[in-house]
Amino acid sequence: MTAIILITVIIINKPETTQATTEVTPVATTTTTPITKQVQTPTQSTQLESAWKGVIDAQSGNIAIAVYNSKTGKTAQYSNTTSAFDSASIVKVSIAEALLAQAQASGTTLSDTTLANMAPMLEISDNATASTLWGQAGGAAAMNSYFASIGASSTTAGTNGLWGLTQTTAVDQLAILNAFAYPGLTLTSDSATTLNGFLDKVETDQAWGVSAGLPSDGNFELKNGWLEDSETNDAYADTDDWTVNSIGHIWYGNADYTIAVLTNGQPTEQYGIDTIESLSTATWNILSGDS
Repeated sequence: MTAIILITVIIINKPETTQATTEVTPVATTTTTPITKQVQTPTQSTQLESAWKGVIDAQSGNIAIAVYNSKTGKTAQYSNTTSAFDSASIVKVSIAEALLAQAQASGTTLSDTTLANMAPMLEISDNATASTLWGQAGGAAAMNSYFASIGASSTTAGTNGLWGLTQTTAVDQLAILNAFAYPGLTLTSDSATTLNGFLDKVETDQAWGVSAGLPSDGNFELKNGWLEDSETNDAYADTDDWTVNSIGHIWYGNADYTIAVLTNGQPTEQYGIDTIESLSTATWNILSGDS
């Protein structure tokens, strides 16, 4: 299999404003801006690159991973494709965030009905309530405005109510994750607490993915998404392959980071899960040693 390897390292000032601002190309680039935090050591960057490459090179399909390490203020990514991915159900986090941000802007709070719909959307990945809340948020136009406001510049909302076909990148998903993992600029602490409360209750059988590798008492919030590629317009639309995605916030011991792993062209759903969990475990093994 011929793979295009992309390694991008982005240094950002504040976790709340993590942004993917450079066009993805097959050439590794580094963008530097002033920061006040400790810079991630080259050794750790090399370890992540080597670990991710080892997993991705052995797997089928398109795979992208991005990680923001709050201890160093740096984002690293690695991918074997320059293409965007269908979000599937990970976009449900964005729907909830957009509604919370809208309520903040208007100086109101979400209604009991809205909160009641958020619970199944996030905890059991219910699609009907997601469609209801997508419309309540304002549909594709409003979601695109929200993505732009947090710097998720490569993410485009699905049209005609097809929220699961939102196009996104792993780096953009970090901007979405950081909005609630490190509140302040986008979401207030109260809004982040509301969202975390739902993500902390994700059904056990849906708690796979970027939580892999952590001890059994490890702390995390996550959201997963899965979709048969035949339901998409991606490169594998004419196959029986799968899109499988996992995003989350990992905070335990010395580690505190957000992580997004996106895949398509996975032969089975379980194959995609295994791919994600191999990358997650490798990441945890490296970043859990941070001090």
